[in-house]
Amino acid sequence: MDAQDQSLDDLQTALLAAGVVNFTIQEITFLPKAKPPRCFVPDDAQLVKNLIRVSILAQAIRTELGAPLSVSSGYRPAWYNTAVGGAPSSAHTRAAALDLNARNSDEALKLRSIAESLWRARAHNFAGLGLYRKAPRRIHIDVLHPGGKDARRWWY
Repeated sequence: MDAQDQSLDDLQTALLAAGVVNFTIQEITFLPKAKPPRCFVPDDAQLVKNLIRVSILAQAIRTELGAPLSVSSGYRPAWYNTAVGGAPSSAHTRAAALDLNARNSDEALKLRSIAESLWRARAHNFAGLGLYRKAPRRIHIDVLHPGGKDARRWWY
């Protein structure tokens, strides 16, 4: 087992210990357009904290939804974020954001409603909620983190 595999295992254990049972570290750190290895684990303690906190929020949303969600984008190292055209100050580069996808339109409506409610309550340090016009089954979530912005909501 190499260091990358060990880091993935350690982070998966940390996620499980935090109650995150429906998301894996592999899907949260997967970079679909990168060359292997395609999972990149943050090597900074604050980034790891951010990643666990945003995963806890995702788990809360998933639990309330009662249906599977997929992760289309999670942690993105700065070089990858630039390569895919991400915002320069993206919370994804700080391991504090996830883009979540519902399976169908009915679940997407419920997903948005749950996310809006948790965002308004600032549950789990919920900071950013993004909704996508061109991808109505997807939402962006991010948590408060050093260098990040306070609560905000947007349509894209």
